[in-house]
Amino acid sequence: MKLSFNDYMGMVVRFHPVARQATLLNDQSRYNLMMARGNFDPTLGADFSNKFYSGTQYYALLNTLATVPIWFGPEIKMGFDQSQGAYVNAMDQMPASGLLYAGIKVPLAQGLLIDHRRAAVMQARIFERANEQQQQLILNELFYEASRCYYDWMLYDQNVLVYRNGVDLARQRLNFVRSLHAVGERPGVDTLEAFIQLQSRQMLLNEAELVSKNQKLVLSVFLWGEDMRPMDLRDDVHPDRIDLSLIKSVSPAEDQRGMDTLSTSHPAMLLYNYKLQDLEIERRYKTDKLKPKLSAQYNFLGYPVSGNDFPVFSTENYKWGLQFSFPVFLRQERGAIGLTKVKIQQAQLDRDLKSMELQVKWRSAYNELLFLREQMQMAESNLVNYRRLLDAERMKFVQGESSLFMINAREVMVIETEVKFNEIRAKYFKSYAAYRFASGFANRMNP
Repeated sequence: MKLSFNDYMGMVVRFHPVARQATLLNDQSRYNLMMARGNFDPTLGADFSNKFYSGTQYYALLNTLATVPIWFGPEIKMGFDQSQGAYVNAMDQMPASGLLYAGIKVPLAQGLLIDHRRAAVMQARIFERANEQQQQLILNELFYEASRCYYDWMLYDQNVLVYRNGVDLARQRLNFVRSLHAVGERPGVDTLEAFIQLQSRQMLLNEAELVSKNQKLVLSVFLWGEDMRPMDLRDDVHPDRIDLSLIKSVSPAEDQRGMDTLSTSHPAMLLYNYKLQDLEIERRYKTDKLKPKLSAQYNFLGYPVSGNDFPVFSTENYKWGLQFSFPVFLRQERGAIGLTKVKIQQAQLDRDLKSMELQVKWRSAYNELLFLREQMQMAESNLVNYRRLLDAERMKFVQGESSLFMINAREVMVIETEVKFNEIRAKYFKSYAAYRFASGFANRMNP
């Protein structure tokens, strides 16, 4: 049974705990934005106080208030007040049926252009976009490690096939030499040499099988089921052979274009950009606090009319006021702005450093990719030539012009070269994965 690369990576992205954790960032962003928008939720409040003493009701005061914040700063207010009693303060006296009011409170200085409500919502939206990039970084790392693990498994599984084929050849030769020895055409020492060759290759095969089994255990770390339980691969499951033609060659022009767009497309760079946007909103909000607190409010006053569900308001009945405050030295505000500016500078320096690191990784991966492609072509050519030498040596052995030692030496070179070719090919696959990882967008469905 074959487990293809695409099927394997599809299971990783659907069921791996890290992939599922990455999707939780979407929920985190949604709830964070919900909390920020909650600052604009209407609020209801009431306050009732009542005093009795020596059988006399001194006062009974009822104050209710409904506040509706508006995005650009003002607050709509509505309320109902009622008072009664023998000793009600003159400021609290109102009609017996109570007093309705409706009005607005408007910031005129601090809070006019930005306030904590608007800043929280804007930062929550940036946090949502930043979490998308954080999710991409997490998945990028997961896909990179998972693909490298699959390539190692593929390498060790193919090496097992190489050593198994070597064992089969040694066993066939032992049987052939025994048959020749039985008719007196080969000395007995040739059968001993053939048997030693078989044992040596069997040891190499056993070692390769152990390495392959252990790598399959490592691979199972990335395989999880729908029930959130890890999966164990059966012994009859093997990796599918990946066609080299699926990996496209990257031209120098494409490499240069890709490196030029790292600062605008890589999730890590976008994450820094969103962090700077968040700090810029924080700086704007704290700079706004340098302004004095000045607000004006105006309320229309009315009272319920008997038999009428709607209150009666008159322009002659109103209440208005101004509120003003201003800290003299502004040390707290200036200190907060200074700290925010320092954070912005630190983030800019971190972004520049990260940009340089990404460019170095990108170019290094590209250079390694070109090198390994050339190495793989040479290794494949060597393998073809060693197989030709082996075929020629076999013909000479059949004609009695060669020996078991030479046959074994040729076969050992073919086996070693084939194993080396498999290693270079696996390194090439992993190098291509590193190249895509450096771009920030490792395509999980592409080798």
